[in-house]
Amino acid sequence: LKPTKPITAYALLYLTLLIFGASLFLVNIGYNFNVSMSQLFFIWALGAIVLSGLYKDVILLTAAHAFGIVFILSSMHEMIFIQMALLIVLLLYAHYTFNYQKLITFNLLALVIVYIIYTLDYFNAPYTLISLVVLTIGLLLTHVKHDLNLKVFRLVGLLTTGVSGIILTFPYQWRGFDFIREGQGLSVIFSVLFVIYLLYMTSKKLIIPLVVLSGVIVRYYFDTFFDFMPRALFFIIGGVIILTLGYTIEKARQKGSGFSV
Repeated sequence: LKPTKPITAYALLYLTLLIFGASLFLVNIGYNFNVSMSQLFFIWALGAIVLSGLYKDVILLTAAHAFGIVFILSSMHEMIFIQMALLIVLLLYAHYTFNYQKLITFNLLALVIVYIIYTLDYFNAPYTLISLVVLTIGLLLTHVKHDLNLKVFRLVGLLTTGVSGIILTFPYQWRGFDFIREGQGLSVIFSVLFVIYLLYMTSKKLIIPLVVLSGVIVRYYFDTFFDFMPRALFFIIGGVIILTLGYTIEKARQKGSGFSV
């Protein structure tokens, strides 16, 4: 159907992938194979990789990355290193055969970061260490220069840095190490340094650091005033703050502002 009805052809192709995944779960239940949900998503990811290779379709390969991420997240504390080695090799090869397309690079980086988090968690690394490692990865992706889809690496790096940075502004996140009893002082020091970094990156006309900075402001507003202010007044002022930040971000995003991701 592709030469004459391409939209219908692609719809059937994507439906094929959905039917394949649904069949995996149906067969597993119907015949009492007792295969875990995570392993079913692993097989589903393999099927998506095969289909994407046969039809050279980016959406199918994106689905394979998504199934791979679900596989990792549903396999916490389970041994999946062999499966992940196979999956990453196949996805790297697919990345090559798809000529290093930007969307595939983004998907692969996201999957690898999730896999690193899984690995640290599997070996019982303190959650503080996990957050710091993810923050470091984000900074490296943002600032290390190379020739392979540099903007995609920077985008993933800024998002990773922003999420892990906001997490580390909470005092309890610093209590993962046994020698730290109160994380209040460390969280304040980190927050100040993090805000300075975000202001520096915003000065370079990057929109994501501005969004993250807005998130930090909202986080501290909720944490500081929620227990002390009347609820109505709290949410009114909070709404005004969010609207103001949203307006500022939108103005920065408009054409002619010079802002980019």
